[in-house]
Amino acid sequence: MVNISTLPIRKPSKVEGLKERSNFLREPVASELLLDTTHFSEDAIQILKFHGSYQQDDRDNRIKGQEKDYQFMLRTRNPGGFIPPELYLALDQLADEYGNHTLRATTRQGFQLHGILKKNLKAAIAAIVHNLGSTLGACGDLNRNVMAPVAPYKNRPEYQYAWDYANGVADLLTPQAGAYYEIWLDGEKAISAEEDPAVVAARQRNGNGTIVHLTTEYFKAQSDTYILHIPYRGTALAIPDLVSGKVDVLFDSFVTGMPHVKVGKLRALAVTSAKRSALAPDMPTVAEVLPGFESVTWFGVYGPKNMPADLTTKVNQAVNAALADADVKERFARLGAEPAGGTPQAFAAMVKADNAKWKKIIADRKISVE
Repeated sequence: MVNISTLPIRKPSKVEGLKERSNFLREPVASELLLDTTHFSEDAIQILKFHGSYQQDDRDNRIKGQEKDYQFMLRTRNPGGFIPPELYLALDQLADEYGNHTLRATTRQGFQLHGILKKNLKAAIAAIVHNLGSTLGACGDLNRNVMAPVAPYKNRPEYQYAWDYANGVADLLTPQAGAYYEIWLDGEKAISAEEDPAVVAARQRNGNGTIVHLTTEYFKAQSDTYILHIPYRGTALAIPDLVSGKVDVLFDSFVTGMPHVKVGKLRALAVTSAKRSALAPDMPTVAEVLPGFESVTWFGVYGPKNMPADLTTKVNQAVNAALADADVKERFARLGAEPAGGTPQAFAAMVKADNAKWKKIIADRKISVE
């Protein structure tokens, strides 16, 4: 994708503007929390989401002619669905003490408390944190929660790995500002420990070695063109510069790129798959100009290396059946993805070929993550 040269520089969205002016997610929540009111302002509501709460109105309890019956929802962030016993007991108590006597499990492996009044919000969040929980980043335009298998296998290393990885990803994506603890715990961090070195390294890592970088280098090699790679820490930071004209081209996914194309901010030039995409059939492929060019990101289903053949077949058939379902296809399309399916043998061959291709490109182009 390249920028439309005549496109004027656009201001950030309303929410992005609020975040920029919030003093790292502090204001106006911190100031308005001190006011003897039943609710927050519209600006504070947006920032409050990053602290794990939504402001709501219970219409059933509202008396006609009076102001809205403001209440708050709190959502916990529980990577991998892990809920310590003391946290569950605390949530159960908070539901009765400050909430509407309900405790709701979410599809994202967390819990929600409803019916909390503004004056009790700080005490409720503090109690959650003191009992090994958190609401930080559980709402708003964040990852909200990182899910993982919840089966409590203690002797299965792959499950432990999934839990550890979920925690690592959650820590990596958690807001780094100290506002959460300043506002809700008066600056006290209830649990302190050194951060996982792998998480620290991932946060500091630049955009070298990513699929965006590799695809760019692959294109440069195949087309004999010069493109300066700028190592953005994710395309979310690159797209605003592309829109504003600071950079000229970007290889990106349908999910993050096409919304900007649809509103005229960007122009889509080609897809990097071997064949034209069913999601954009009129868009040419790079391979139509550079025969053999293909760069796609994909997700697959894996099992243990000693998985029985008959079980492998059953899982493969079930996955293929699900991917053929019309509703599933429609949901994938909304995400900018195309379900492929196929046999285990074809999948294994594709993985092997992909590894060989990218290994050669990395070596030929002398790519490193530093």
